[in-house]
Amino acid sequence: MQPIATVVVTGPMIAADAQALLRDHSIDCVPMEPAAVERDLATVVAGRRPQGLIVRYGTVDARVMDAAPQLQVIANHGAGYDNIDVAAATARGLPVLVARAANAVSVAEMAVSLMLALLKQLRPFDDAVKAGRWRPAGVVPVELAGRRVGLVGMGATGRATAALLRAFRADLAAYDPQVTAGPAEPLARPFDRLDDLLAWADIVTLHLPLTDATRGLFNRARLRAMKQGAILVNCARGQIVDEAALAEALQDGHLAGAAVDTFAVEPCGTGLALLRAPNLIATPHVAGVTQEAFRRMGMMAAQNILSILRRTPLARENLVNPAVLDHPKLKAAPR
Repeated sequence: MQPIATVVVTGPMIAADAQALLRDHSIDCVPMEPAAVERDLATVVAGRRPQGLIVRYGTVDARVMDAAPQLQVIANHGAGYDNIDVAAATARGLPVLVARAANAVSVAEMAVSLMLALLKQLRPFDDAVKAGRWRPAGVVPVELAGRRVGLVGMGATGRATAALLRAFRADLAAYDPQVTAGPAEPLARPFDRLDDLLAWADIVTLHLPLTDATRGLFNRARLRAMKQGAILVNCARGQIVDEAALAEALQDGHLAGAAVDTFAVEPCGTGLALLRAPNLIATPHVAGVTQEAFRRMGMMAAQNILSILRRTPLARENLVNPAVLDHPKLKAAPR
């Protein structure tokens, strides 16, 4: 069947079965080179005249949206959406949908892996063996069992992380002003104040979206509110943490260690002071990058596209801007 609609992927192609799903509904899927996305996404989108966007890289702002007058839907290939101007999309009648929870298990596994790497002193042991020093003096691992772990954010990823940590018999508590105590309670004891959680926890793991409220949330004062000798794990967004303040807290020993998978600017480059801080583990924003998550994100993005272009059932929990349904472009469409 000849494709009658086009979806542009702002980056490499999505999973094969997600492509097949779109083809079955006469939708052609066109990938872009990341370099082209970074150079001028609006110009490339204008040339393709897409009805849908699947966002993998780049920023989708009003200029990009206006470059594609045929555009009907924006689907993010992941759970975050801080790279999409949601207000501009809503004003233009464009639903913004995400692949909510598609990579939650992958990120949770990475968060716990990073905790274990810090607690078990994997970096110094690895360095010592490769340098022929065998066991370095004074480096002693500790157990995760019994450690107080504070989860900041109890959405899908926070809950998946808590579920894994229960198997290690860690003592769990959580803070998330956007989630009621009910869903969190079976997994972690809720705290009403973030600073109280930080004073309690041996390990703090972040699972928050980037919003105006969370940007810079872990500034110098908040990092100093953490227990002396605690560790911080950030598999959320780099802009949530003040990187210079984190480097300082590691340098002077207030924090015993940190692991970061995300940075304020990516790629972060070798000049970042945080990378020279002691007992830091850094990974290149790969917590959610697994084969399984890649397939789930592709399939959810494709299903989100179909919910608008082909009026298949809409997963409302994936819709970032529900107010858009009242826009004249969509209000008359059957649901």
